[in-house]
Amino acid sequence: MIELRTLGALELTSADSAAVGSVLAQPRRAALLCYLALASRRGFHRRDTLFSLFWPEYNAEQARHALRQSVYVLRRALGAKTIVSRGDEELALAPEQIRCDVWEFEAAIDQGRPAAAVALYRGELLVGFHISDAPDFERWLDQERSRLRERAGEAGWALAAERERDGDTAGAIEAARRADGVHVYPPVEHPPLSTWVGVGGSPESVVRAARYGFPLTLAIIGGDPRRFKPYVELYHRALAQLGHDSCQSASTRPGTSLRPMLRRARSCGRRIR
Repeated sequence: MIELRTLGALELTSADSAAVGSVLAQPRRAALLCYLALASRRGFHRRDTLFSLFWPEYNAEQARHALRQSVYVLRRALGAKTIVSRGDEELALAPEQIRCDVWEFEAAIDQGRPAAAVALYRGELLVGFHISDAPDFERWLDQERSRLRERAGEAGWALAAERERDGDTAGAIEAARRADGVHVYPPVEHPPLSTWVGVGGSPESVVRAARYGFPLTLAIIGGDPRRFKPYVELYHRALAQLGHDSCQSASTRPGTSLRPMLRRARSCGRRIR
């Protein structure tokens, strides 16, 4: 069984390490293997699409020859059954011949197993990987990196919520650390702005506010505000475990004035320049 790891640095392993090394030594052929594994849900790919992705400067005959040669080298290194054809114009990887971490990562998310997904996400897709003179491939790679990064963030926050439901505050905070960061746009320049984070009452949003040391505001549309007490307690526990000074929390409901909250924000709110 061939194992292809693309989250983080590219790794390819099999019983024949010398043959695998020959693939990794040829970036364009390694890129072709990765594309066959990851694009279009691992279906069949038309050869003319592969021509434009990997050999855009070649004419049709030159690109066909280059693809034929690349497939020959990959089959020789990884096994004749690793890449299969459908007619004369389509190619695909045989899933029974190869394992890929992205397949397992996305399956874990789709099946509701965020802990497994977070463990599989070793870093961005194909970190540091590049091939020259292939702009369409590079655009595809950038889009896939962004998509998988977003899915990893979703898995991280799902894991934080799962651990919080289980009463594992420390585990929830650690999972939140690995989730996507918070970015403030547009940047604030002059004057400094006191900033609070408003949340709707989900554990992951509460932990996220604590992670960055922001004061917290709970937006309560209706019902008894006392039911939000566990979120306030979680917020202060998370602040303490993350080493932040204690900040105030507040709540807003329809019809209430924001002036008291804004006065507190002037003394407690995080200041952003």
